[in-house]
Amino acid sequence: MKNFQSMFRITALTICSAGALASGTAFADDPAAYEGNIITLQEAIQIAEDHTGGTVTSSEFDNDDDDHAGVPVYEIDLTKDGVEHDVKINATDGSILEDEIDD
Repeated sequence: MKNFQSMFRITALTICSAGALASGTAFADDPAAYEGNIITLQEAIQIAEDHTGGTVTSSEFDNDDDDHAGVPVYEIDLTKDGVEHDVKINATDGSILEDEIDD
């Protein structure tokens, strides 16, 4: 069930991104518009889920993260057992930069 939920979210995010690109509107923080080698959103979500054991509630790409010297990151929000995690994944190598737990 967890994999189905992840795939549903990934599909929904992909459709939204494809719609923006098809309409000619590319967002500044759109991984498809980034001109470097990066991991996919699906890979970043899998890394965050494996790390926390949680379920993704939202995700976004930030190609100039101020907290990490301009490194492109995926910001993945997850919930596990009522605890919210904000995980930042380095988009260039898949390493976990941060796992902040919201109280």
